[in-house]
Amino acid sequence: MSDQTKAVELSKDKGFELAELANLNLLAGNTNKAIDCLKEALTSDPENAAARERLYKLLVTEKRYSDLASEYKEQLTRHPKNAALHLGYANVLLALNEDDKAIEEFKEAANLNQTDPSPHRSLGAYYIQKRKFSQAAKEYTRALNIVPTSIKDMVSLGFCYAENDDYMQAEAAFVTAMALQQLTPGLSPDEPSRIDVMRSLACLLYDEGRYGDAATQFENLVVGFKDKGATADDAFLLAKCKLLRDQTETTAKGMMAVFEVLPPERKEGFRYGMVEALLDAGMPALARQNLDKIPVEARTGNLLYALYDAVALRLEGKFKEAQEALAAANASMESARSENANLVSRLLVERCRVEIALDEPVKAKASAQDALNLYEKSYPAYLCLAELAIKASDHKMAVEMARKALQLNPYYAPAYLLIGQSQSASTDAAVRKEGVENLKKAIELYPGWLAGHRALLRAYENSSMIEEAKKEAAQIVVLEAGSKER
Repeated sequence: MSDQTKAVELSKDKGFELAELANLNLLAGNTNKAIDCLKEALTSDPENAAARERLYKLLVTEKRYSDLASEYKEQLTRHPKNAALHLGYANVLLALNEDDKAIEEFKEAANLNQTDPSPHRSLGAYYIQKRKFSQAAKEYTRALNIVPTSIKDMVSLGFCYAENDDYMQAEAAFVTAMALQQLTPGLSPDEPSRIDVMRSLACLLYDEGRYGDAATQFENLVVGFKDKGATADDAFLLAKCKLLRDQTETTAKGMMAVFEVLPPERKEGFRYGMVEALLDAGMPALARQNLDKIPVEARTGNLLYALYDAVALRLEGKFKEAQEALAAANASMESARSENANLVSRLLVERCRVEIALDEPVKAKASAQDALNLYEKSYPAYLCLAELAIKASDHKMAVEMARKALQLNPYYAPAYLLIGQSQSASTDAAVRKEGVENLKKAIELYPGWLAGHRALLRAYENSSMIEEAKKEAAQIVVLEAGSKER
C-alpha cells in the first residue's frame, strides 16, 4: 500500500496510479479511502470514465447519495446536454427524497434523448409508487410511442389502467401484450413472461366481475403451465373465481381447502381476498370465521378489516352493529382520504348500504355522494343512489344512476339486475322486454346468482313468457339444491 502511495506521488499519470491505489484500499476493506482515491483521480482526469463508474458504484453501495449527487452536479456543469447524466442524477435525487427535482431531471433526460424510453419508464414507476396511476399511464404511453413493441411497457400500462379502474383500456393493453408475445420470438429476460400476462388479464377479469371468463383464464394457466410457472397462488385465485361464478357451498369449501394448502407466508396475504370473496358470494358466516383468525392487534386502524367486518355484520342483519363498526373507523378513514381514496370510498359505500338498511335515506344519499366526491369512479356508489331512487319510487332516476355505474364498469352485474327489475315492472311491453335482456346479462355474468335468476323468473312471468318461466324455475331448483342456502 505504501509503495503504491509513493508511486502516486512520483507518477506522471496520477489518475491511473490513484485508481490502482483505490483497488488496493478496496482489497484491504478501506472503502472510504478507495472513494477518496477515485475522487482525486477524477480531479486530475475528469474524463476518466472507468474511474467515475467505479466511484458511482461505490457511493451507491455505501448509500452516500449526497456525495453521489455532488458528483453528478459536477459532471452536469461540464456536460449539460448529456441525457444519461440527467437520468442518473434523477435517480439519485429520488434516493434523497428530492422528488420534485428528480421529476424535472427525468423530464430533461427525456427531452434531450427523445429516442430513449428509460426516463418515461422511470417516471412511470415513480408515479405507480405514489399511486398516481393516471400520470403513470401517460408515461408508459410515451414509452410505447418510442418502442411500440415493448411488452413490459404494455403490461405496465395495463396495470396502471387496472389500478385506476379503467377496465376496457386495461384489458386492451393486456390482450395486446399477449399478442406481442406471440409475434416476438426470443423475448429478452427482462420482458414479462406469458404466464405473467395471463395472470394479469385473469385478475383484471375477476376485478371486472367477469368471474366465468376469469375462471377460464386461470384454468388455462393452472393446467397449461403446470410445472412451468403456475403456482399455488394461481390455484387459489381459480378457486375464488369458481366461488363467485357458481356461488355454492361446494365451491366455497373448495376455495377454503385450497387456501389451507398455501404456504404459511402466503396465507395472511390472501386471507382478506378470501373474506371478500365469501362476502361477495353472500356467505357472511364463513367470512366471519376467517375474519376472526386475524390477530386482534392487526385490526386496529386496519381499514380493510373495518370494511369486511361491517359488510359481514350487515349481511347478518346486524345493521346497528355494522354502523357502530364503521363509526369506530372514522378517524382512520379521514386520515386515509388523500392516500387511499378508493378504499375510503368503499367504506363510505358500505356506510350508505347500512343506512339504506336502517331506512335513513338522507344520510345514505350523503354517504353515497361523499364516496363519489372522493373517488369519481365509485360505480357501487351510483348503484346505492339507484337503490335510494327506487325506494322513492323514482324508477327513471334509478335506471339513470345504474347506467352511470355501467358506464364505469360495463360488467357490473348488480346494475343490470336493478335496471332489469325496474324495467320488468313497467306497463310498456317493449320496456319489459328490455328488462328481461338486462336480467339475462346479469346472470350471464353471475351464472350461480340466485337473486338474478329469481328476478328473471318474475320478469318472464310478468311478460307471460310461459315456457321461459318454466325453464328458469327448473334452473332455480337446481341452483337451490347446489347452494344449500343458509
